[in-house]
Amino acid sequence: MRHVAYVLMIFLTPIISNAGALSRQYGTGFEGVAWGDSLEDLVKKVPSGDHYFAYGGGQREYSVLNEKEMFGLSRSHMRVYYFFDDSESVMSIALMFPYEERMKLMGALTLSYGPYQRMYTKGISNIYVWPADDGTTITVQETHDPAVGILSMGIFGPNSALLKKASSDCNRPPSPQQAKSK
Repeated sequence: MRHVAYVLMIFLTPIISNAGALSRQYGTGFEGVAWGDSLEDLVKKVPSGDHYFAYGGGQREYSVLNEKEMFGLSRSHMRVYYFFDDSESVMSIALMFPYEERMKLMGALTLSYGPYQRMYTKGISNIYVWPADDGTTITVQETHDPAVGILSMGIFGPNSALLKKASSDCNRPPSPQQAKSK
């Protein structure tokens, strides 16, 4: 009887949950650091990092050497960058990869999470964006010039500024003009 219940649970879980592979893997955070953790919490969990102002992605940035292999790709001498929003909460991370591994990284992400949703160019970089999965999304950013190549994978938690704005726009009551047009 327990075997039947277990089999039913396996087949019914995808129907009950909206979360896909991306959300299951990164929906609560990355390697023990939760989305929404404070800088103090982060430093306790991941000591020996460097703390900076982050003018591009958030209010602050904390980076630490992290050479753990990911998706079967070597990451020797690479870092993880943690970004904070204006409430001093971890909202996203960027994992650095050797530029030479860009095609393998794109292939691994496509196999793991499906094809990217869109690609755009910003300055010296191409940015690939995967569809949001229950409030979590990933990006890949690569520079155009391989001579000074930079490659990173971004993971954005459900508390990221972009996702908060989209959510607040959906929950905002309609303006009087919108209400009249209905």
